[in-house]
Parts: sequence; structure tokens; C-alpha cells
Amino acid sequence: MSIDLSLILPNKCRSLRDKEEAQACFYDTMDRIVSYFHGRKELISEIIAGEGELDEIEYSFEIPMLNVTAFMHVGYWDIWIPARHCQYFSPHTMDQFGNPRIWAREICFNTLLAFGETEGWICDEYHSWNCEIDQVDSTFEDWKAFGYNTEDSLIHEFNLMDFAEYDATDQSWPDYATKYHDAYVEYHTLLKAIRNRFPMYEILLIEYPLRDYGLVAKEDGLFFLNLQTGKMLTDFPIDNCRADFNGAGIQLFKGKESAFFSRTGKQMTVRPSIRTVICKNCKVARLVQKIPQAGGRLGGKGSADKTGILLGGIGFWLGSGERMHQNSDQRKSQGVGINQKNRSNDKRFGSGEEN
Repeated sequence: MSIDLSLILPNKCRSLRDKEEAQACFYDTMDRIVSYFHGRKELISEIIAGEGELDEIEYSFEIPMLNVTAFMHVGYWDIWIPARHCQYFSPHTMDQFGNPRIWAREICFNTLLAFGETEGWICDEYHSWNCEIDQVDSTFEDWKAFGYNTEDSLIHEFNLMDFAEYDATDQSWPDYATKYHDAYVEYHTLLKAIRNRFPMYEILLIEYPLRDYGLVAKEDGLFFLNLQTGKMLTDFPIDNCRADFNGAGIQLFKGKESAFFSRTGKQMTVRPSIRTVICKNCKVARLVQKIPQAGGRLGGKGSADKTGILLGGIGFWLGSGERMHQNSDQRKSQGVGINQKNRSNDKRFGSGEEN
């Protein structure tokens, strides 16, 4: 059974029942995120302000570029990260300083940057949305103190080097606890180095949602910058970005036109031939397009006769049956645990070994 990861960030909300108080904190947070991304309101979607399912009080929104969903509680945000809890302790490569990099941790670090924070807390679902702490009046202090016993309630300080020797080929997981505070020291060092290397840009995100790329701003224009070569992914600013395709890549928008790029920055579609349909019930994006043979970014000349179909969370095919990407971990059943909350629009499906 896979167990989901939550990022916990503080907020200033004192009551969800006080509508004026709650909405002030909720909209102020979204305004700060929009400001961080230089006014791109399109980067926030699926906004629920006040009333959720079954007449519950709910304040939540999604950031598709980060593939995260944020739920506001009294004093804190519970942010659903598209990864499993166990993946937070699994290094996959090294950064330029020789520090282990962890994919799930990179998502959390970039998310807290967007929220204007420098540190955060992480836990599994049984200490966030899928337990008794997920109540309208539960506070940040309640979350900190919660646990199934004294040991389980402890918040540990995350030390990257505790997991540096882990080797995924061993087919086993390192020992880890359920709740951690993380100062993200290594990522702040890396971010500082990248900013020093590219002082002409405002560095907003690093290494996510595209590998080896950072989201940067220049004169209020947003670009994806290759952090290895210093080259832009596009020669013009983008208007929007979606990364909620189960790790297959990103969809970049310029006005009403868009194109799909792989996680390594390779353009997979041309702009005039994309048709995007969002299924509101299952949150699956279907892109039906011609696969380009040649041409420039977001709409060059030439296309193949083959048709490609991308099903977010299901797979990526090119041509007739050639499967390019398939994640066997389909959307997970959510009917376990204390709180059987309806998560039909949950996009938290990572890859790797199950916990």
C-alpha cells in the first residue's frame, strides 16, 4: 500500500469558522503566490473558498505547474505533494556540490518558495488528511503534538546525510520517522549558487517541474532556463504551465496555444495541432495531437502522420501502440485510514517502490 506525502507550511489563519478571517488569509496567500510568479493568475486553479464536499468548510486551491493542492487549516497549510512519503528519503542523484538530491524534497522546496517560506514540515497521510487531526478546528499546534504514541508524535530534524548511503537497487527502504522539520539547507545553498551564476534573471523554481531547468523571470516575462547550458527553452515568455501529467512532462501555454514538452525539455507537439480536453470528474488531461518531425519551439513546420495520445496518470503513447511512458501505479484507492475523505480529484501518484 502506498502512503502519501504532505508538506506542512504555517499560515496566519486563526479560524476557519470566521469567514472574514479565513477568506482574508486564503486570498492573501494566493495573491502572494501570484505576485511571486509575476502576476500569472492562471497558475492557480480549482479554487474552493468556504464550502466543500458534504457541506464541509474547505479552503483549497491547486498550482498545476507544481502539481500540488493546498488545503488551509487553522495556522497551517496541508499541501498534497505528488509523491509517496517514503520517496522523501530516497536520493536519486547528486547536485553540483556533491549533495544527494531527492525528487520529492525538490517538489517541497519549490512549493515553499512559491508560498514565501524558507522551511517546512513533512509527514505521511496518517498524520495529515487521513487521520483525526483533519478537523475544521485543528490548529498547527495540534498537528505538531499529534501522534499515535509518544514516539510517533515527535518531530525529527531532517538530516540529508542520514539517507545519503541509500541505494535504490537494494530493493529496500532506509529507516525513517513519520514527521520531520526540514530547513532545506542544501537547496538554499544550491539556489544561491544558481542565482549567482545567473544574476540577470530572477530565479523562481529550480530543477522542477523540468529536470535541469529553472523557472526564471526577466522583465516580468517567465521562461524556463537550462541551468546547465544557460539557454532558454523558448525564445519568448510563457503565459502558463501545467505539470500535472504524472511526471511525463509539461504543457506550456502562449495565449490560447500550447505544446507539450518531455521532462528533459524535448518538444513533443506543435502548437496548431493540440486539442486539450480536461475531464472534470477524474482530472485526467487528454492531449490529442500530431507528433512533430521537425520545427521550432511551440509550432514549427512539419508533422508526422502518427497520432499521439497522452493520458495523465495512465500513459503516453506515440504512433500505433508504442508505449513511451506508463506508470503502473494508477490513482490510489483512498478508502483506508480514519478519515475516508473523497479524493476523487487527487493527483498524488508518484513512482517507485511502495511504502
